[in-house]
Amino acid sequence: MQLSYLVLVCFIALTESFSAALTVEAVKLPVDSPITSAHTFIQTSPKRLLKPDEGDGVNDEERGFNGLSSKLKSWFTTHLTKASTGDDELKQLKAWLKEKQTPENALKLLNMDDEVETLLTSPSFFLWSTYLTMYDKKYPEQMKNILGVLVKSYGDEAVAKMLENAKRDPGSEQLAMRLQNDLLAAWGVNGLSNDHVFKLLKVEEESVKDLFTTPAFNVWSNYFKLRNYYSPDKDVEMVNQLLTSFNEFSLAKSIHLAKKDEAMEPVASGLQNALLKKWLDGKKTPEEITTKLKLDKFTWKNDPTMEIVKEYTKLYTYKFKFRPKRFGGAEQR
Repeated sequence: MQLSYLVLVCFIALTESFSAALTVEAVKLPVDSPITSAHTFIQTSPKRLLKPDEGDGVNDEERGFNGLSSKLKSWFTTHLTKASTGDDELKQLKAWLKEKQTPENALKLLNMDDEVETLLTSPSFFLWSTYLTMYDKKYPEQMKNILGVLVKSYGDEAVAKMLENAKRDPGSEQLAMRLQNDLLAAWGVNGLSNDHVFKLLKVEEESVKDLFTTPAFNVWSNYFKLRNYYSPDKDVEMVNQLLTSFNEFSLAKSIHLAKKDEAMEPVASGLQNALLKKWLDGKKTPEEITTKLKLDKFTWKNDPTMEIVKEYTKLYTYKFKFRPKRFGGAEQR
Protein backbone atom coordinates (compact mmCIF):
# COMPACT_ATOMS: atom_id res chain seq x y z
CA MET A 1 0.00 0.00 0.00
CA GLN A 2 1.32 3.42 -0.85
CA LEU A 3 1.94 5.60 2.19
CA SER A 4 0.10 8.58 0.71
CA TYR A 5 -3.15 6.59 0.62
CA LEU A 6 -2.70 5.35 4.18
CA VAL A 7 -1.89 8.85 5.39
CA LEU A 8 -5.04 10.20 3.76
CA VAL A 9 -7.24 7.52 5.33
CA CYS A 10 -5.67 7.99 8.75
CA PHE A 11 -5.94 11.76 8.57
CA ILE A 12 -9.61 11.62 7.65
CA ALA A 13 -10.22 9.25 10.57
CA LEU A 14 -8.21 11.51 12.85
CA THR A 15 -10.10 14.59 11.77
CA GLU A 16 -13.45 12.87 12.17
CA SER A 17 -12.46 12.18 15.78
CA PHE A 18 -12.08 15.92 16.48
CA SER A 19 -15.77 16.07 17.34
CA ALA A 20 -14.96 14.09 20.46
CA ALA A 21 -12.12 16.45 21.26
CA LEU A 22 -14.68 19.16 22.01
CA THR A 23 -15.53 17.41 25.28
CA VAL A 24 -13.45 17.79 28.41
CA GLU A 25 -12.62 14.10 28.53
CA ALA A 26 -11.27 14.01 24.99
CA VAL A 27 -8.83 16.87 25.49
CA LYS A 28 -6.25 14.77 27.29
CA LEU A 29 -3.69 17.21 28.58
CA PRO A 30 -0.73 16.52 30.84
CA VAL A 31 -1.18 16.59 34.59
CA ASP A 32 1.34 19.40 35.03
CA SER A 33 -0.32 21.61 32.42
CA PRO A 34 -2.11 24.71 33.76
CA ILE A 35 -5.10 23.50 31.77
CA THR A 36 -5.51 20.60 34.16
CA SER A 37 -4.43 22.37 37.33
CA ALA A 38 -7.55 24.46 37.90
CA HIS A 39 -11.02 23.36 38.96
CA THR A 40 -13.77 23.65 36.40
CA PHE A 41 -16.24 26.42 37.20
CA ILE A 42 -17.52 27.53 33.81
CA GLN A 43 -20.91 25.95 33.25
CA THR A 44 -21.00 26.65 29.52
CA SER A 45 -20.11 23.60 27.45
CA PRO A 46 -17.03 23.68 25.19
CA LYS A 47 -19.24 23.51 22.12
CA ARG A 48 -21.01 26.63 23.32
CA LEU A 49 -17.74 28.38 24.03
CA LEU A 50 -16.64 27.75 20.49
CA LYS A 51 -19.60 29.57 18.97
CA PRO A 52 -19.19 33.34 19.35
CA ASP A 53 -21.38 34.11 16.34
CA GLU A 54 -25.00 33.02 16.23
CA GLY A 55 -25.81 32.14 12.64
CA ASP A 56 -29.14 31.29 11.05
CA GLY A 57 -28.10 27.84 9.95
CA VAL A 58 -26.22 24.95 11.44
CA ASN A 59 -22.51 25.66 11.20
CA ASP A 60 -19.40 23.55 11.65
CA GLU A 61 -19.14 24.41 15.34
CA GLU A 62 -22.70 23.29 16.04
CA ARG A 63 -22.04 20.03 14.25
CA GLY A 64 -18.97 19.53 16.39
CA PHE A 65 -16.91 18.93 13.27
CA ASN A 66 -18.57 15.61 12.53
CA GLY A 67 -17.51 15.74 8.89
CA LEU A 68 -14.78 17.22 6.76
CA SER A 69 -15.62 20.48 5.02
CA SER A 70 -14.70 20.69 1.35
CA LYS A 71 -11.98 23.23 2.19
CA LEU A 72 -10.48 20.94 4.81
CA LYS A 73 -10.56 17.94 2.48
CA SER A 74 -8.76 20.04 -0.10
CA TRP A 75 -6.23 21.08 2.54
CA PHE A 76 -5.47 17.46 3.42
CA THR A 77 -5.18 16.39 -0.20
CA THR A 78 -2.89 19.28 -1.13
CA HIS A 79 -0.52 18.84 1.79
CA LEU A 80 -0.40 15.08 1.89
CA THR A 81 1.19 15.07 -1.54
CA LYS A 82 4.24 16.60 0.11
CA ALA A 83 4.83 13.41 2.10
CA SER A 84 6.94 10.61 0.72
CA THR A 85 4.99 7.92 -1.10
CA GLY A 86 7.55 5.15 -0.55
CA ASP A 87 7.15 2.10 1.67
CA ASP A 88 10.16 2.84 3.87
CA GLU A 89 8.28 5.33 6.01
CA LEU A 90 5.39 2.91 6.48
CA LYS A 91 7.80 0.19 7.57
CA GLN A 92 9.39 2.61 10.02
CA LEU A 93 6.03 3.54 11.52
CA LYS A 94 5.13 -0.12 11.92
CA ALA A 95 8.48 -0.78 13.58
CA TRP A 96 7.88 2.03 16.07
CA LEU A 97 4.43 0.68 16.72
CA LYS A 98 5.86 -2.75 17.48
CA GLU A 99 8.36 -1.13 19.84
CA LYS A 100 5.45 0.71 21.53
CA GLN A 101 7.03 4.08 20.87
CA THR A 102 4.62 6.73 22.16
CA PRO A 103 3.51 9.64 19.94
CA GLU A 104 5.59 11.87 22.22
CA ASN A 105 8.68 9.78 21.44
CA ALA A 106 7.79 9.79 17.75
CA LEU A 107 8.09 13.60 17.74
CA LYS A 108 11.70 13.23 18.85
CA LEU A 109 12.41 10.36 16.48
CA LEU A 110 11.22 12.55 13.61
CA ASN A 111 13.39 15.43 14.91
CA MET A 112 10.29 17.56 15.49
CA ASP A 113 10.85 18.28 19.17
CA ASP A 114 12.46 21.67 18.48
CA GLU A 115 10.41 22.95 15.54
CA VAL A 116 7.16 23.95 17.18
CA GLU A 117 6.94 27.28 15.34
CA THR A 118 6.63 25.58 11.93
CA LEU A 119 5.06 22.36 13.12
CA LEU A 120 1.85 22.33 11.09
CA THR A 121 3.61 23.06 7.81
CA SER A 122 6.34 20.48 8.33
CA PRO A 123 6.12 17.39 6.08
CA SER A 124 7.05 15.34 9.15
CA PHE A 125 3.87 16.50 10.89
CA PHE A 126 1.68 14.49 8.55
CA LEU A 127 3.83 11.41 9.02
CA TRP A 128 3.67 11.86 12.79
CA SER A 129 -0.10 12.35 12.73
CA THR A 130 -0.42 9.11 10.79
CA TYR A 131 1.60 7.36 13.46
CA LEU A 132 -0.58 8.84 16.21
CA THR A 133 -3.68 7.45 14.49
CA MET A 134 -2.07 4.03 14.11
CA TYR A 135 -1.02 4.13 17.77
CA ASP A 136 -4.53 4.95 18.97
CA LYS A 137 -5.97 2.13 16.92
CA LYS A 138 -3.50 -0.43 18.25
CA TYR A 139 -3.47 0.81 21.85
CA PRO A 140 -6.97 2.26 22.48
CA GLU A 141 -6.47 2.02 26.23
CA GLN A 142 -3.74 4.67 25.89
CA MET A 143 -5.77 6.90 23.55
CA LYS A 144 -3.88 10.05 22.55
CA ASN A 145 -4.91 13.13 20.59
CA ILE A 146 -2.95 15.75 18.70
CA LEU A 147 -3.62 18.61 21.09
CA GLY A 148 -2.81 16.68 24.24
CA VAL A 149 0.48 15.39 22.88
CA LEU A 150 1.54 18.79 21.55
CA VAL A 151 0.79 20.57 24.83
CA LYS A 152 2.63 17.90 26.79
CA SER A 153 5.63 18.13 24.47
CA TYR A 154 5.87 21.88 23.88
CA GLY A 155 3.78 23.58 26.56
CA ASP A 156 0.59 25.65 26.43
CA GLU A 157 2.24 28.96 25.56
CA ALA A 158 4.29 27.66 22.63
CA VAL A 159 1.40 25.65 21.17
CA ALA A 160 -1.08 28.52 21.50
CA LYS A 161 1.23 30.99 19.74
CA MET A 162 2.18 28.46 17.07
CA LEU A 163 -1.48 27.84 16.25
CA GLU A 164 -2.18 31.58 16.04
CA ASN A 165 0.64 32.03 13.55
CA ALA A 166 -0.42 28.94 11.60
CA LYS A 167 -3.89 30.49 11.13
CA ARG A 168 -2.26 33.11 8.91
CA ASP A 169 -1.03 30.47 6.46
CA PRO A 170 -3.77 29.32 4.04
CA GLY A 171 -2.14 25.90 3.99
CA SER A 172 -2.53 25.29 7.72
CA GLU A 173 -5.37 27.68 8.58
CA GLN A 174 -8.18 25.12 8.84
CA LEU A 175 -6.36 22.69 11.12
CA ALA A 176 -4.87 25.50 13.22
CA MET A 177 -8.31 26.99 13.83
CA ARG A 178 -9.67 23.59 14.90
CA LEU A 179 -6.85 22.94 17.31
CA GLN A 180 -6.94 26.47 18.72
CA ASN A 181 -10.68 26.20 19.32
CA ASP A 182 -10.12 22.96 21.20
CA LEU A 183 -7.32 24.52 23.23
CA LEU A 184 -9.35 27.58 24.22
CA ALA A 185 -12.30 25.35 25.10
CA ALA A 186 -10.05 23.23 27.32
CA TRP A 187 -8.79 26.32 29.09
CA GLY A 188 -12.35 27.51 29.60
CA VAL A 189 -13.87 24.32 30.98
CA ASN A 190 -10.89 23.94 33.30
CA GLY A 191 -11.58 27.37 34.73
CA LEU A 192 -8.53 29.34 33.66
CA SER A 193 -9.20 33.01 34.36
CA ASN A 194 -8.53 35.80 31.89
CA ASP A 195 -5.67 36.94 34.10
CA HIS A 196 -4.20 33.43 34.22
CA VAL A 197 -4.15 33.16 30.42
CA PHE A 198 -2.80 36.73 30.14
CA LYS A 199 0.19 35.71 32.26
CA LEU A 200 0.48 32.27 30.69
CA LEU A 201 0.93 33.87 27.26
CA LYS A 202 3.23 36.59 28.65
CA VAL A 203 1.18 39.35 27.03
CA GLU A 204 2.69 41.88 29.43
CA GLU A 205 6.13 41.26 27.93
CA GLU A 206 5.09 42.43 24.47
CA SER A 207 5.86 45.92 23.18
CA VAL A 208 2.80 48.16 23.41
CA LYS A 209 3.57 49.57 19.96
CA ASP A 210 3.19 46.16 18.30
CA LEU A 211 0.77 44.66 20.80
CA PHE A 212 -2.15 44.09 18.46
CA THR A 213 -0.07 42.19 15.91
CA THR A 214 1.35 39.70 18.40
CA PRO A 215 0.16 36.08 18.71
CA ALA A 216 0.13 36.49 22.50
CA PHE A 217 -2.44 39.30 22.45
CA ASN A 218 -4.58 37.73 19.75
CA VAL A 219 -4.82 34.36 21.50
CA TRP A 220 -5.66 36.06 24.79
CA SER A 221 -8.18 38.33 23.08
CA ASN A 222 -9.90 35.33 21.48
CA TYR A 223 -10.08 33.56 24.83
CA PHE A 224 -11.30 36.69 26.61
CA LYS A 225 -14.10 37.23 24.07
CA LEU A 226 -15.24 33.62 24.24
CA ARG A 227 -15.22 33.57 28.02
CA ASN A 228 -16.96 36.94 28.34
CA TYR A 229 -19.14 36.83 25.26
CA TYR A 230 -22.34 37.77 27.11
CA SER A 231 -20.75 40.39 29.36
CA PRO A 232 -21.85 43.94 28.48
CA ASP A 233 -18.66 45.28 30.05
CA LYS A 234 -16.18 43.00 28.28
CA ASP A 235 -14.38 45.87 26.52
CA VAL A 236 -13.99 47.76 29.81
CA GLU A 237 -12.72 44.62 31.52
CA MET A 238 -10.24 43.98 28.71
CA VAL A 239 -8.92 47.55 28.89
CA ASN A 240 -8.55 47.28 32.66
CA GLN A 241 -6.53 44.10 32.24
CA LEU A 242 -4.26 45.75 29.66
CA LEU A 243 -3.77 48.77 31.91
CA THR A 244 -2.21 46.52 34.55
CA SER A 245 0.77 46.17 32.20
CA PHE A 246 0.76 49.10 29.77
CA ASN A 247 0.73 52.89 30.06
CA GLU A 248 -2.75 54.13 29.19
CA PHE A 249 -1.60 56.85 26.78
CA SER A 250 0.80 54.60 24.89
CA LEU A 251 -1.98 52.01 24.81
CA ALA A 252 -4.41 54.62 23.46
CA LYS A 253 -2.11 55.28 20.51
CA SER A 254 -1.60 51.59 19.82
CA ILE A 255 -5.35 50.99 19.92
CA HIS A 256 -6.06 53.91 17.59
CA LEU A 257 -3.54 52.70 15.03
CA ALA A 258 -4.92 49.15 15.26
CA LYS A 259 -8.31 50.52 14.17
CA LYS A 260 -6.81 51.16 10.74
CA ASP A 261 -6.33 47.41 10.28
CA GLU A 262 -9.56 45.93 8.94
CA ALA A 263 -9.08 42.66 10.81
CA MET A 264 -8.41 44.40 14.14
CA GLU A 265 -10.94 47.24 13.78
CA PRO A 266 -13.81 45.60 15.73
CA VAL A 267 -11.62 44.76 18.72
CA ALA A 268 -9.71 48.06 18.64
CA SER A 269 -12.87 50.16 18.36
CA GLY A 270 -14.38 48.48 21.39
CA LEU A 271 -11.22 49.03 23.39
CA GLN A 272 -10.94 52.67 22.34
CA ASN A 273 -14.54 53.37 23.30
CA ALA A 274 -13.92 51.80 26.70
CA LEU A 275 -10.73 53.80 27.26
CA LEU A 276 -12.28 57.13 26.21
CA LYS A 277 -15.23 56.42 28.50
CA LYS A 278 -12.79 55.80 31.33
CA TRP A 279 -11.29 59.23 30.71
CA LEU A 280 -14.74 60.81 30.60
CA ASP A 281 -15.75 59.15 33.85
CA GLY A 282 -12.59 60.58 35.38
CA LYS A 283 -13.53 64.02 33.98
CA LYS A 284 -10.19 64.42 32.27
CA THR A 285 -10.20 67.50 30.05
CA PRO A 286 -9.05 67.45 26.42
CA GLU A 287 -6.10 69.62 27.46
CA GLU A 288 -5.02 67.04 30.04
CA ILE A 289 -5.31 64.25 27.51
CA THR A 290 -3.34 66.24 24.93
CA THR A 291 -0.52 66.88 27.38
CA LYS A 292 -0.36 63.25 28.50
CA LEU A 293 -0.37 61.94 24.94
CA LYS A 294 2.45 64.30 23.96
CA LEU A 295 4.51 63.11 26.93
CA ASP A 296 4.34 59.50 25.72
CA LYS A 297 7.90 58.14 25.77
CA PHE A 298 7.58 56.18 22.54
CA THR A 299 8.31 57.54 19.07
CA TRP A 300 5.57 56.71 16.59
CA LYS A 301 5.98 56.75 12.83
CA ASN A 302 2.51 58.28 12.44
CA ASP A 303 1.68 59.74 15.84
CA PRO A 304 -2.10 59.65 16.31
CA THR A 305 -2.19 62.13 19.22
CA MET A 306 -4.31 64.77 17.50
CA GLU A 307 -6.71 62.20 16.04
CA ILE A 308 -7.34 60.80 19.52
CA VAL A 309 -7.74 64.29 21.01
CA LYS A 310 -10.25 65.19 18.30
CA GLU A 311 -12.37 62.11 19.01
CA TYR A 312 -12.17 62.63 22.76
CA THR A 313 -13.03 66.34 22.50
CA LYS A 314 -16.26 65.50 20.66
CA LEU A 315 -17.31 63.12 23.43
CA TYR A 316 -16.25 65.53 26.16
CA THR A 317 -18.10 68.44 24.54
CA TYR A 318 -21.28 66.40 24.21
CA LYS A 319 -21.21 65.13 27.78
CA PHE A 320 -20.20 68.31 29.60
CA LYS A 321 -21.48 70.94 27.14
CA PHE A 322 -17.91 72.08 26.93
CA ARG A 323 -16.75 74.67 24.35
CA PRO A 324 -13.22 73.60 23.43
CA LYS A 325 -10.46 76.08 22.77
CA ARG A 326 -8.55 76.18 19.56
CA PHE A 327 -4.88 75.57 19.92
CA GLY A 328 -3.74 79.09 20.57
CA GLY A 329 -6.26 80.00 23.23
CA ALA A 330 -9.40 81.29 21.48
CA GLU A 331 -12.70 79.49 22.04
CA GLN A 332 -14.26 77.73 19.09
CA ARG A 333 -17.66 79.02 17.99
